[in-house]
Amino acid sequence: MLAADAATLQSLTPQVIGIGGLAVTADPRTSFTTVLGSCISVGIWDPANHVGGINHFLLATVQGEASGDLRYGEVTLPALINRMLTLGADPSRLKAIVVGGASVIRSRIAIGTENADFAIMWLDNYGVDVMRKDTGGTHARRFTFAPGRSSFKISTIADPPHPFD
Repeated sequence: MLAADAATLQSLTPQVIGIGGLAVTADPRTSFTTVLGSCISVGIWDPANHVGGINHFLLATVQGEASGDLRYGEVTLPALINRMLTLGADPSRLKAIVVGGASVIRSRIAIGTENADFAIMWLDNYGVDVMRKDTGGTHARRFTFAPGRSSFKISTIADPPHPFD
């Protein structure tokens, strides 16, 4: 069961995940939170044994020589799955939530869209069921995820202050 359960999440103190962050847990008392603009966060969990994790990536693919850099989707998604497998996750039961990919800055390149498309494609190729996708738009989001409880909350951050105001 996947639930947007604010009461459950309020009872937990979340671990903050920044850009290039990745964390996994088998503890149902653990939750994670991150704030996203054009970046993507993928929350993955195995609902049968309460193993799950989250990442936060900046760009879909590696630029140059960044082979182990978790800021890239093509590096962090397999790393997330592999770490979950070491905790006992079953690849056939994995579920995912994909969040972020907004166009928060003006650019000729649709970085957020590219990131979201990459994550969905990668998960599909790996056989992970995407249960929820909250991507695109122009506003940042906060994503809080408790994989051991199959609970999450996604909130839009409307009109964040400009860093140079």
